[in-house]
Amino acid sequence: MRSLVFIILITITSTIQGQWSLSVNSENGYSNNIFANYHQLSDYFSSLRPKLTHDWISENSGTRLYYQVDMHFFKQFRERNSQTHEIGFDHYKIWGDQGNRFDFGVNADRRYHSDSYQWYEQNQYQVYATIKYVPRAGWYTYFGAMWLLRDYPMLPSFSQQRSQLYVRNSLFFPTNTTLILEADLMSKAYTSATTGGMADDSPEVVSAGSGASRQVLLLARTAQSISSRIGISAEYQLRLNSAGSNRYLNNGDGFYYSDEEIFEDMFAYHGSMWTAGYNQHLPWSMRISLNGSREIRQYDDRPAADLQGEPFADGRLRSDRRTMAWLTWSKRLTIKNGWSPLNISLTYSWLENDSNDPFYNYNSTYWGLRLVHTF
Repeated sequence: MRSLVFIILITITSTIQGQWSLSVNSENGYSNNIFANYHQLSDYFSSLRPKLTHDWISENSGTRLYYQVDMHFFKQFRERNSQTHEIGFDHYKIWGDQGNRFDFGVNADRRYHSDSYQWYEQNQYQVYATIKYVPRAGWYTYFGAMWLLRDYPMLPSFSQQRSQLYVRNSLFFPTNTTLILEADLMSKAYTSATTGGMADDSPEVVSAGSGASRQVLLLARTAQSISSRIGISAEYQLRLNSAGSNRYLNNGDGFYYSDEEIFEDMFAYHGSMWTAGYNQHLPWSMRISLNGSREIRQYDDRPAADLQGEPFADGRLRSDRRTMAWLTWSKRLTIKNGWSPLNISLTYSWLENDSNDPFYNYNSTYWGLRLVHTF
């Protein structure tokens, strides 16, 4: 399947004039809590993401076909290694003197895991469209829509479709101040009305809530340029759930939570988050950024449990307080005249998750070195 997709992409693009490019994004790092729980198990981590693109660009429009592979490797817990293959199409059209723009795209991907994590494998299909409208100079308005279908072949009860509608206003003032206001309406619905279809030896699927999940995200972001090299920013997010429906696995002794990516997504909780940032451009094409955030997550249908997996007698729901800080140094390095620069970045992050569920009461640190280059 992967070879067939790649051959089709090469065949189509080779018959039409356009421009090829290849970008490579690699990262190597270390985390002292690779599973993000109280066990505090550490591991070294690396990723490699090559992306092959073919572009057709004209004065007011552009089209891109691409094929991307996303590979993740772990030194100790090798069973967590995975790779995702994605093929996509993007198109944009610009019209009007103000630079109004329409974007549209479709993509499909397939994720592969080792035998131990095979039930995480998924097929995903996505369609999106965005309109940028410029009412006047310094004021951009965006309207967007997205639809996504995610299929878990080994966990059909967790296959789902998602949709998103959003509107965003970006305002730029003469004082070098930027203000962004955004509202998103999102929904998630399982494609299977029942929790059947699982293997006989699989844990029982438990539904919390019924129907579709619906969520509203409100966002306000401001940024201020202090000088030609220094900028600061602040952001506030408010996440509200009007309806919720989530599924978990039950091992007979209580809820059994396996991987948060499948069993705990953004629809599982409501809450708020504050983020602040400092950015500074340094000499020799270098840049440094310091960011911090404080997030509150209140889970709607997820009981907190002790370390034996038993929900607490008072029926409390899981509640997390997340504090995070991260520092990034980056540099653009010119290897040869006429070549795209090599982008180098070094990141250190720290996270403390204060939870009333002791399994998720933990802290973690991570450092990573990233290299990005386009040929």
